[in-house]
Amino acid sequence: MPFLIPMLTVNVVLAVKSGLTVFDYIVAMTNGGPSNSTESLGFLIYQHGMNEMKFGYGTAEAIFVFLIIAVISYIQIRLLSRKEVGQQ
Repeated sequence: MPFLIPMLTVNVVLAVKSGLTVFDYIVAMTNGGPSNSTESLGFLIYQHGMNEMKFGYGTAEAIFVFLIIAVISYIQIRLLSRKEVGQQ
């Protein structure tokens, strides 16, 4: 198990990122769903930026989501790198 920690770190970071910014599945299947019940952060940014023509608002949301993902990824990498083999 200790030798799998680096791969686990990469997979967890990518899974969190894709979970927060899922866009294509929502657009393809429900386009926001009934009463906007299947919205995600990525779809919400798209709605504000492209449909409502609030480009600055959409950009600010995208930067905020980037910062959230960066902080979560940093924390995950720091926690999981302590468990790697050969790391002190």
